[in-house]
Amino acid sequence: MTVTWQGVCAAVMAQFSADDSINFATTANMSDELINKAVHGMIALAIASPTNLTKLKWAR
Repeated sequence: MTVTWQGVCAAVMAQFSADDSINFATTANMSDELINKAVHGMIALAIASPTNLTKLKWAR
């Protein structure tokens, strides 16, 4: 598979609160702002240890 990257593609990372929980509202606002600025694509980034991924599973 070949991917041709064009335009502005922003890297979007989850925003966290002081207690290390995901701040869904801030993350959504950031994504909305990028859409309003007419980015061509967004790349969701995730860097987490298995322990943090387990915590995220229970956050939902």
